[in-house]
Amino acid sequence: MQKKYSRYIILLGLLLACFTGKAQDPMSLYFLENVPQSNFINPAMAPRCNGFIGVPGINSIYINYQSNLPADVLLQSSDSGTISLLSQYYDYGKLYDVIGDGAQIRTYELISPIIFGFRLDKSYITFSMSEKIKLNGTIASDLFKIPQYGFPEGSTFNFAGTGVDLQLYSEYALGYSRNLTKKLRIGGRFKLLQGLASIKTDISKARLETSNEVWKLDAQGDIYSSGPLEITTDEDGNVDANIKDEFKNMDVGTIFKDYGTNFSNLGLAIDIGATYELNEAWSFSASLNDLGFISWKNDLNSIHFNGQYDFEGLVINNDNVDSIDQAVDDLIDTIKTVINYHARNEKYTTGIGTMLYFGGQYHVNHVVSIGLLSRSTFDRNYFHQEFNLSANVNLYQAITANLNYNVALTGENYLGFGLAIRGGPIQFYMLLDHIPLVYTNYVLENGNKIPAGADMRAFNVMFGLNLIFGAHGFKDEPKIDAYSEF
Repeated sequence: MQKKYSRYIILLGLLLACFTGKAQDPMSLYFLENVPQSNFINPAMAPRCNGFIGVPGINSIYINYQSNLPADVLLQSSDSGTISLLSQYYDYGKLYDVIGDGAQIRTYELISPIIFGFRLDKSYITFSMSEKIKLNGTIASDLFKIPQYGFPEGSTFNFAGTGVDLQLYSEYALGYSRNLTKKLRIGGRFKLLQGLASIKTDISKARLETSNEVWKLDAQGDIYSSGPLEITTDEDGNVDANIKDEFKNMDVGTIFKDYGTNFSNLGLAIDIGATYELNEAWSFSASLNDLGFISWKNDLNSIHFNGQYDFEGLVINNDNVDSIDQAVDDLIDTIKTVINYHARNEKYTTGIGTMLYFGGQYHVNHVVSIGLLSRSTFDRNYFHQEFNLSANVNLYQAITANLNYNVALTGENYLGFGLAIRGGPIQFYMLLDHIPLVYTNYVLENGNKIPAGADMRAFNVMFGLNLIFGAHGFKDEPKIDAYSEF
């Protein structure tokens, strides 16, 4: 039973548990003051240079994945190898303890083809164009009961909350910051958002009751999409979704023309921030990012359903993978048949996720500082709180680096680091958050081992190349040669 699927389950488990996130910039970036992209997190932060240009296409490449399901719970180890969800020895109690109502999977990817900035007297102006992909998904915990129990008579399953929020959009951001006083600097960033594609679900009710006579399904929900999909219904009212034929036959140039230059799905967002230097040793900062929305109006499809339905039950052999797989397929086909769908073309709006940062920094001297950062993430029904403690080194002409320790209220603790190296005007930087502290080996059916973080629930990496011009002095104080005493 398990051989047929174990390889795929292990790879899927590593993908979900080790490489799964919300749209967040790496916390390692916040106190890397010589890296212009630190302005992404707090628009009040002016880079330590008179101007910069990101190397087109490779100045900001970022991948972020998060999940509340750690690898060592999804894929459990034993003396005989790795135990998957389909094993009779799998401990589902550990799974339910960590995921609560559901497993959350959140991803975010960013690339910025264009970014530049320059100082103008006491002000700093920045501009960036970025392409972003966000995927937030939830799997209701009761879905995991299917491989555990199957569908025994007299059982109740609650699949509500299962859903996905996928957004692909372009962001055009114009930022401005300025010193109001010698100690206080404020900044803001206005963002024009161009929605390219989206899928949004809202399943508020999905209750399944089994019995030896008839199964009952009580379901209510909405599914929205904007993109090259075509929703159709047959004569029986069954809904089917397919990629549009005209999209399949398009070449890359036509796809970009019809979708990449389409501004029908417009959105707006703002970032606001401030920095305050209490004295030579202490400074504080705060920012509120991505407060905004996208209104989807183009290539719309929506499906609505609400009702109670009865249908014949399914026969399943819980000891056989093929039987489980077939039962799930049959259940989906049955639901598609019995539920009364309503297909429409409705406009809808999505948020892009808001983050609140608070930072404090103690400057040991002009080179070394200690930073403490708080980040709160708000996105629909999702809330995530993290704290980050970092040791930062800014060797003005050559190296900027930090080593940090991240703590989240959900229990995961990680190391992170950031490094920027500059030679002449060229600066290369790389950031890696969520380095696991404990590793374990996952054994494949062929005996090979895959090492991965035991309690790893997140991973992100960011890197890029910049051209720096007129770099000198402290951030926000470009005319001070603060390193002369060293």
